[in-house]
Amino acid sequence: MMKKQKIYHNLSTLLANRGWNKSETSSKFDIYLPPLDIDIDKDYKFHLYNKFDYSDFEKTILRGIDILTQIYVDDDIDDLGTIIIDNKQVLSFHIFDESIINGKPSIPFFSDLISNARELLEQTAYFSVIKKPHFFDVGEESERYLNYCKFLKNDVGSLITKIQLPKDEFIVDKTLFEKGLAGSQINHNLMNITDFVNNEILSQDDIESDDDFLSSNKSNISVNVNNKLKKIYEKIDYSDIEFTLKDTEKTLKSTATNLSKQKIDKIGCFSKMVREKMKEISEDYIEIKGNIIKLQSKDIESDNNSITMLTTIKNVKKNVSVKLSSNQMKQATDAFKGNKKVKLQCKLEKEKTQYKVIELRKIEIE
Repeated sequence: MMKKQKIYHNLSTLLANRGWNKSETSSKFDIYLPPLDIDIDKDYKFHLYNKFDYSDFEKTILRGIDILTQIYVDDDIDDLGTIIIDNKQVLSFHIFDESIINGKPSIPFFSDLISNARELLEQTAYFSVIKKPHFFDVGEESERYLNYCKFLKNDVGSLITKIQLPKDEFIVDKTLFEKGLAGSQINHNLMNITDFVNNEILSQDDIESDDDFLSSNKSNISVNVNNKLKKIYEKIDYSDIEFTLKDTEKTLKSTATNLSKQKIDKIGCFSKMVREKMKEISEDYIEIKGNIIKLQSKDIESDNNSITMLTTIKNVKKNVSVKLSSNQMKQATDAFKGNKKVKLQCKLEKEKTQYKVIELRKIEIE
């Protein structure tokens, strides 16, 4: 019963968002009048079945969906079925390239596109979780999101690739103090970031780089997502591409046109500028433990000494460099010779291939 109520809600929401007005309710149907902006007989009435407990409910709804695809010829019956009955959203990549169409796109072409699309979704999911403009690792939330995604088979000769996306499923669970993160929020983030790249980076002669611009657009700035979009644009040989997100709400679209290597390079320049302006720094002191793998000192009596230790951060083995005072270096040297573990209380900054301690509160030899 709850699924049927959700189907009814989805279809009524889609009609309302497309301008249809409910004029009356009969014993079995809600009756809708069409909006003025579509080419249809103004006396036509759409009948939305409202009997959830009848066995023919879904069959009757499917007939209604079929009627809508005759009214809205750009809509695909499978897409509307996914949106209304399965309660999902549909993301599509439409590539405009006559040479590929005439040459019949190869299986590797689509295989590469799907692979790059997975990476794009993965990076968008984790950006939506941590809300940082740049990061090096992705968390389990990305995998959870991808597990909900269904990559649909391309029609023969078609340059439209479709992906079924989660909508109401929570990628980060709600708690007493946190709102959680639903799939639909990640999907909208993807469209917002894509639109930002297409309109603010690719389409501008001079890319804004001042702090006010970056701050006002921080919800749409992700180096990781930008780089995956750049990769897609390069892999399709700079063809025009349209991104579309379909739902019961208004369809979202963003198009990249007249692409070239010069335009695509703007994405890389923007990403580099963002990376230079930000540092990944842990806000709180954390405790890490590991073995020293390198000692570096020209004069142990000075305070210009450093070590590199191997530890585990976020379940991944990482190198951490630490500058030490003379006394600390003596402790570290003894630990290195005795193959003893070192424990640090510190704040970390993430570099490209390792971490660096920026504040050391305590060092202990175990």
